[in-house]
Amino acid sequence: MVRLAQQLSGASPVRRGRAHHRLAQPETNRAPDLDAAQPIRILLGYRGFLNHRAYVGYVLCCAFAYSGIFAFISGSSYVLQEVVGLGPIGFGLCFAGVVVGYIIGTVVAGRLSRRLGIDRLVAVGACIGVAGGALLLVLALVAVAHTAVGGALMIVGPMLVFMIGVGLVLPNSIAGAIGPFPRAAGAASALLGFTQMTAAAAIGIAVAALYDGSSIPMTATIAVVALGVLLAFMLLVRTATRTT
Repeated sequence: MVRLAQQLSGASPVRRGRAHHRLAQPETNRAPDLDAAQPIRILLGYRGFLNHRAYVGYVLCCAFAYSGIFAFISGSSYVLQEVVGLGPIGFGLCFAGVVVGYIIGTVVAGRLSRRLGIDRLVAVGACIGVAGGALLLVLALVAVAHTAVGGALMIVGPMLVFMIGVGLVLPNSIAGAIGPFPRAAGAASALLGFTQMTAAAAIGIAVAALYDGSSIPMTATIAVVALGVLLAFMLLVRTATRTT
């Protein structure tokens, strides 16, 4: 309030009028439920979300996709520096290159979501993620790099493809999960975020704990979660869409 008073004292009459108008806005919820914040009511509300097949599928798509990001975050510093042999600057450049894939995916998602629809973009993103994850694991199992640059490319290239898929999956899955619940968007978003972050944290811890001096724990985990995204979409989201 002190800061607001200071700003208003030097503001123009128009700006002061707008600020006072915002402060005078009435509560939009005309009939607030004072018991809505009780734990039992919250849990009962979450049960409704969990009974919604498409919501669960979208949440799992988000959780698996985000877990792939955390798997790379947890394992890439070991793999790219200790296994591949890059220095700190090289590792930073590789990490930035992977992020470019995510940016590409999200930009494409933003431009095409209305034209192609949420489900189609999630499906395309899931397939791209599986392709990137599978290639990442196959190269880790069979390919031999003779230079640090070559080894880095075998990690960064497939991971960039995987991240393009993640960039398509995440925003559209979030929209698909929250969209059916306009009157409970906050609770639906909270449950999604909790599930997503919990799963990603568990995967990140597992990848770091399983590190054995090779890239296999990280690459195998990313391949598995990529497949998880596709299965969650096919078995939950797509089937729920067909039955409605």
